[in-house]
Amino acid sequence: MTKGNGSESLEDLSDKAFEIAKRRQAAAVDVMKLIEEHYQTTLESHSGTVLRAAAWLAGTSLYRSLGYQEELEPGVLVLSEEANQQVPGLMKVFMFLLDKEGVKLKADEFVPNIPQEFAPRKALLDIQKQFQDGYNAIMKEHGFDYLEGAKTGAVVCALLVKLYSLRRKELEPKMAASIVSMGFIEGAKTAPAALKK
Repeated sequence: MTKGNGSESLEDLSDKAFEIAKRRQAAAVDVMKLIEEHYQTTLESHSGTVLRAAAWLAGTSLYRSLGYQEELEPGVLVLSEEANQQVPGLMKVFMFLLDKEGVKLKADEFVPNIPQEFAPRKALLDIQKQFQDGYNAIMKEHGFDYLEGAKTGAVVCALLVKLYSLRRKELEPKMAASIVSMGFIEGAKTAPAALKK
């Protein structure tokens, strides 16, 4: 395929995809460092809280990408058809990466009710206030808007599931994936705390 009529060659598209993947991986590593800094303090060394917090941040980035104009009270549930259409995209990125690690889950294997021992020990708004500015700064530094920041958050969540389920064996993969899935939905459908910047 050659360049012409304004279309890019396959090689150009491949180079662009590789460059984005490299930036996404670098941003994910930076977010992992941000989480690690607060692992024992804010996140209470608790895998359920860490997974939900990372998923909330990805979901919140997705929420912001939808461009809601009205100022809503932080914490208000937003019923959004657009969010309903976009959250599966985050899940697709997340599940693709888990599948590459050998974790093959089907939709009917997700746990609908997370046991209390894996429930987050922090509230969504508290996590947003503590982390969203740093999270967004990392995404901006790597050239990502809110939508790409959400996708990068899905990469972070897959890395965390790998850590807690495959390496440390603190929770079953289906439990970890269920926690992340819930966090994506909650983050994408909850009016966020105000940004500091």
